[in-house]
Amino acid sequence: MQQTMADFTCTFRQLGELEPQAMSDAASIQNHWALVRLSEARQWPGWLNTYNDRLQKENVCDDTRRLRMRRVNPVYVPRNWMMQEAIADAEKGDYDKVNFLLKILRKPVRGRREG
Repeated sequence: MQQTMADFTCTFRQLGELEPQAMSDAASIQNHWALVRLSEARQWPGWLNTYNDRLQKENVCDDTRRLRMRRVNPVYVPRNWMMQEAIADAEKGDYDKVNFLLKILRKPVRGRREG
């Protein structure tokens, strides 16, 4: 991921959204932009094999793996450009973006099942 300059947060979140066997299928990942970008790297097949080996060694069912990943990998991450846009608008008296960012960043991890 470092070599491809992947967005780590989005990559981990998207890894938690798919079943491991689907990750090698281009059609399955087409709606997961971070994984699409990684899959274009020549190291992708080797990395994917290493990842799948790791998952097998952990011996955790896929539902548990996905739940764990959703709990620790946020959907919403404040980015500098977002903050700058909100600040610029707020300086002009428009607080819509500030309020929106406050709302979504109060609970950045979505899709968590309690229990």
